[in-house]
Amino acid sequence: MPPVSPSRGAFRTLTEEARAERKKAPPPAPRKDSVRRRQPEDAAQAEPVVAPRARKPKGVVFTSKYLGGDFSVGTSVESRWQTAAVLSFLMLLPLAAYCTGITFLFLIFPLTTIQTLGYLWFIFIYDQTPITGDRYPWLRGLCWWNHFCDYFPITLVKTADLPADRSYIFGYHPHGIISHGAFGAFATNGATAIDLSDADSARAPAVESGGEHQRGFSSLFPGVDVRLLTLPINFWVPVCRELLLWMGICSADRQTFQTILRDRQPRSIAVVVGGADEAVLSAPGTMQLYLERRKGFIREAVSAGASLVPVLAFGETDVYDTKKLHGVLRYIQETATHLFTFSLPIFHGRGVFFKDGFGFVPHRRSIVVVVGKPIAPPVIVGFDPRKVPAHRAAVDELHRRYVEALTSLYDAHKDAQWNDAGLRRLKTGAGGGLVSS
Repeated sequence: MPPVSPSRGAFRTLTEEARAERKKAPPPAPRKDSVRRRQPEDAAQAEPVVAPRARKPKGVVFTSKYLGGDFSVGTSVESRWQTAAVLSFLMLLPLAAYCTGITFLFLIFPLTTIQTLGYLWFIFIYDQTPITGDRYPWLRGLCWWNHFCDYFPITLVKTADLPADRSYIFGYHPHGIISHGAFGAFATNGATAIDLSDADSARAPAVESGGEHQRGFSSLFPGVDVRLLTLPINFWVPVCRELLLWMGICSADRQTFQTILRDRQPRSIAVVVGGADEAVLSAPGTMQLYLERRKGFIREAVSAGASLVPVLAFGETDVYDTKKLHGVLRYIQETATHLFTFSLPIFHGRGVFFKDGFGFVPHRRSIVVVVGKPIAPPVIVGFDPRKVPAHRAAVDELHRRYVEALTSLYDAHKDAQWNDAGLRRLKTGAGGGLVSS
């Protein structure tokens, strides 16, 4: 027998009974997240509190816990150009390895052996440009290096006039890890220029021309022809040596000092005095100089009659994080530094696409390069410090004056308003004092 379906009247009766039961039942308890607290009496006068919106970073950015942080291809087109310019400088080391390998292949390949031998003869025997600095530095003026200097950024500060009819030795301190500030200030014309020779250091505005900041060493010191020095081994690498020479970079050799400073046309030299020994001392927030035993550039200045110009780079040691070694590892590091004439510091920066990641790209931290006043050397006829004690005493006295000028330069500008690197030292609470050893 099929089931009998209820009639419409039965459905209506059930519905009315359900409504009546709902009316008699107590109201449901309110949800915790919907409870409203009692407003104060002056709630109408109180202003509503609106939570600030989080600013979305510009550019393509996403976070990945597997990749170690925020991945970004740059916050703007300008930042991408800046990163690319810094990478082009850092790629010189892998480019050197690549060029060395390609040269070896060309040497053993029968069709290119003679041409390769001719080029190697040109490098090691015939060409004296790394010593004479005669090649025109046309790469120095490229606007590409503006992006390089704006990455940190690098600022070049002038504190005194330097007549163009004299020769100078610019002593750059400290070395840091790779000396980005020395490259940007003396091997390019991309650094932002500030002239303090006729202005108060506490309120020195950047020199402007046509609405834009003046850039480069040549804008502050017109007529002063300077050559930055680097390790001689860098000029043994094919192709890479040509790039360095076109940047106006020369070999840090004694013969280079004697050739350039004694030229008929006054020319100057910029040298990173501390070298490999000072690079090992590099640490963020500090400025430790290896200067007590560095007197070779002092002797060359007296011999050639070139004035000494102290140069301090605030922030040079901040662009990389370093790891100090102790015990046996420290001994191995110091031994390798003295044997190979270049340092092996333990350091790291940031990644190309990861700001907080591990890599060899320097941090975006400002570098302020301050150029001090020139120090005239004594005039000594027949200068020979190895045989004449009086001449050695003159070298020691000039070295003492140079250290005092360097210390005065640090004390005068470490807390200036335009010195972002110096002010960052105060904000981080680091010691940051000038230490000479």
